[in-house]
Amino acid sequence: MKSFFKFLGFTLAALFLLFAVVSLVLYPPQPGTRAESRDAKRKSDISNIQLSLDKYAQVYRKYPGTLNELIPTYLEADKIIDPSTKKQYNYQLMQDNGAEYKVCSQLEIKKEEFCVTFNLY
Repeated sequence: MKSFFKFLGFTLAALFLLFAVVSLVLYPPQPGTRAESRDAKRKSDISNIQLSLDKYAQVYRKYPGTLNELIPTYLEADKIIDPSTKKQYNYQLMQDNGAEYKVCSQLEIKKEEFCVTFNLY
């Protein structure tokens, strides 16, 4: 096999490179794929935040004032950061007694806000 490629003047690495270039030309990446991936990460992060908030509330009988109070005991720091803006997700307490919260993020594909709310009682 090696002598066949040498006979034609190609190396195996050159053939792989040619295959990669041709496949990129024939099948370019879809434009919305990255945005869809970031939206899926946002939804997953908010789900993880919701679970962490519930664990926190089981211990303290109220929700925290900020998402930073969840780190590192209940949640990893990268889970509260939007993948595009690199800012924290929008979190707010809906009641003064800490019994209800709302976590939101702006989705890229549908251009709408994705929110989760929950009441402790």
